[in-house]
Amino acid sequence: MYPQALMKFPKPIIAVVNGPAIGVGVTTLALVDVVFASDNSTFQTPFSRVGITPEAGSSHTFPRLMGYAKVWLVALLLQTMFAVDAQNTFTFSCTFLIISY
Repeated sequence: MYPQALMKFPKPIIAVVNGPAIGVGVTTLALVDVVFASDNSTFQTPFSRVGITPEAGSSHTFPRLMGYAKVWLVALLLQTMFAVDAQNTFTFSCTFLIISY
């Protein structure tokens, strides 16, 4: 329900990540307009580890954003993405800025 609400929301949606983003914290990033992430942010999708299906439409959006090879690494083999990797991945769907402090 909320993925449709995010996609239809008439104003820009901004996400801020400072530290680890896990599960829905990562999948929602594909649905927002701007992401600000600290340079020490990490991104993990532990769905296969806990035996649940990906949410927020990520089984549809992630292959289109990352390609199937990257989805296998991130979603199924539990590879952690760092801020630079995520910036290269999510640039196609939103503006992704890394902030150092």
